[in-house]
Amino acid sequence: MIRVFSFTPLILAWALMLPQAVSAQPETAEAKRWLGQMAQSNRELSYQGLFTYEHGIALETFKLTRWVDQGAQYERLEHLSGPEREVLRQGLAADCQSAGDQVRHGRLTLSDGQVADLGEYYYLDMAGQERVAGRSTRQVQIIPRDTYRYGYLLDVDEDTGLLLRSLLIDEQRRVLERFQFVDIQLAPAQAEIRLEPRAQLFRQANAHPSPCNPTALTQPDGWHLDWLPPGFVFSGQQTVQDDTEMLMYTDGLSTFSVFLAPADGDRAIEGRAQRGATNAYMGQVAAGERRFRVTVVGEVPVQTAEQVANGIVAEGAQP
Repeated sequence: MIRVFSFTPLILAWALMLPQAVSAQPETAEAKRWLGQMAQSNRELSYQGLFTYEHGIALETFKLTRWVDQGAQYERLEHLSGPEREVLRQGLAADCQSAGDQVRHGRLTLSDGQVADLGEYYYLDMAGQERVAGRSTRQVQIIPRDTYRYGYLLDVDEDTGLLLRSLLIDEQRRVLERFQFVDIQLAPAQAEIRLEPRAQLFRQANAHPSPCNPTALTQPDGWHLDWLPPGFVFSGQQTVQDDTEMLMYTDGLSTFSVFLAPADGDRAIEGRAQRGATNAYMGQVAAGERRFRVTVVGEVPVQTAEQVANGIVAEGAQP
């Protein structure tokens, strides 16, 4: 049986909360301070811990070891359930990930500017105290101001500022994903955490030296989006699998990608899919005499993904 944590009253309060109570300035300032502390701690502290990741009916267990050596960041992520495997990361390029993705991987590297900008599209508020992995935490609520994005409930360690638990909550107040440490050890011995890979299957994930947006474009090349959720901006474009274009968008916390692949002669496919907080909407778009498959994938409600997909046009075709 999956344990039900003590968040139900808090989520109910979230649903009934008046806007003026959520946006109280002292609480907002304190929430931003804790987010800033969390970002700093995850850049600077070494630790080792066990955490669970729950999405839908799936529950996975991991061991995360993270260490900082002369400013460089390293990680070892071991899967403790399912097939034996691990991922090693060094020279982490955390800025290439959305804050939401960083939250679900146990780290967050927001800058002060990003924390400030979040207030335009989310209510930031404090939600009391809790205990996670035997440690006292302060709870931070990140509540969307509209229906185009999801919200978070974060537990931040009082002593270190580390993120110990996060819940991702949809527009109907359902918990879509839960990340939670069940045990954590600060400043583990360097000799132990820097061992060679132990799992039979492992993947080395070195940071790429190029920037996250290798094209340095301010708008996508070849395509135009007639509609974007407020606050989302174009953040990069890449060619994947030889003939598929990937366009990336973020509001600083949530993110989604648009994949466009040739569909000449293919049967038109439309539909929706969901895995945890990640939704996908599939459709097609015409570009002259050619047709392209459109797939919008991201940590946004499926209605947002569908509206984005329906507003994609080839460059030169927009009114």
